[in-house]
Amino acid sequence: MAKDSKKALIIGGGIAGMSAARELANNGVEVTLVEREPNIGGYGARFCCKASEECNKCSVCLINYNMDEIAAHPGITLLANSEVKGLTKSGDGFEVKLSQRPRFVDSGKCTACGLCTEKCPTEPKAIKLPQPQSVPNSYYIDVAKCLNFQGKDCRVCQEVCPVKAVDLKEEARESTLTVDSVIVATGFKPFDPSEKRQYGYGRMANVITALELEEQFRFQGKLTRPSDGKEPKSVAFIQCVGSRDIRQENSYCSRYCCAFAMRSARLIRDRLPETDVSIFYMDLQSAGKGFNEFYEKVRKEVDFIHAMPGNLDETPTQGIIIGYEDIAGGKICQKGFDLVVLSVGITPNDNAENLAETLGIKAGEDGFYQVISSNGSLKAADGAIFLAGACQGPKDINSSIAQGMRAAEEVVSLLTSKN
Repeated sequence: MAKDSKKALIIGGGIAGMSAARELANNGVEVTLVEREPNIGGYGARFCCKASEECNKCSVCLINYNMDEIAAHPGITLLANSEVKGLTKSGDGFEVKLSQRPRFVDSGKCTACGLCTEKCPTEPKAIKLPQPQSVPNSYYIDVAKCLNFQGKDCRVCQEVCPVKAVDLKEEARESTLTVDSVIVATGFKPFDPSEKRQYGYGRMANVITALELEEQFRFQGKLTRPSDGKEPKSVAFIQCVGSRDIRQENSYCSRYCCAFAMRSARLIRDRLPETDVSIFYMDLQSAGKGFNEFYEKVRKEVDFIHAMPGNLDETPTQGIIIGYEDIAGGKICQKGFDLVVLSVGITPNDNAENLAETLGIKAGEDGFYQVISSNGSLKAADGAIFLAGACQGPKDINSSIAQGMRAAEEVVSLLTSKN
């Protein structure tokens, strides 16, 4: 395979795209991995390990492992801050037009010393790492916050950088790439919970999303109330926010949310043993091996409430009162919490429709991309275009990894057959 210099493009650097990239590169295929964000890893790079007294099999460690492998692999070229702008058939393969936005920091030079952020005069900082442990491990400039790009005379970051990595005049780069195959792994977008106004997100300080809970544990190492920085004494999870909801045109299940909430609840109980945790649910989706056994462990530590809350109200101390119907008891109940976590669902990316048109692939009524056969293949169009991960529908980490590897195997099989 390597002798023929077969080449593949992977669009999306989340866990599915990274898994596909590693599998292809390990089979001798030259891989270009295109990611529109400044770093790879997708939303999973912001997730925390949920191990308590034992591993709870959240698989977040696999994301970190894949990020390191991508960064070090000689057969993978990473183009962050980049997007596909065009694709045309070229013989048995494709000619791809790419656009790479400037990050104004040379990733090859940047040592991530942090001096630029320390000296940057804006708050929040205009020059920063996308997040701790980023890949590429390089700073970038947020032009919406940078004084230089607001017409003011500020070049502090450029002047203090000891390796001269900052280039405030960097321009976008356009390039063309010829590849034999394409894997689309563009992931998902979390549902915007502010659309469910009854839950108070954006209006009540102590109503947060599941992703914000993840980020607190990953980047701060603890869980606190946004309103006052105190540890919560009671936490509620509300499931199916934006999933299985025909009013939001999202009638599908997001699949990962039930297991996520239980793992997170167990982590909270491990870190904060005096904190009470409740999970409000419509019903539990017992997907995945060992789910029922895990549920039996969690229910000994967590209060499962079979009800979907109505309106949330805020107390004078910014606590949250959840009103709900006790179906079994036939009465309306209320319960107070220090912190409420919304388990938001998975939706298609904002640019999913435009990219589908560019690539010549199709999306279903739910907005997720569709395969073109019913035989289990991940092929999305005539020619060598395949799908992987949550761009095809909601998936958890393990399912995304498995599908990324399977898409890569299909590509290898196809390219091998053409030799």
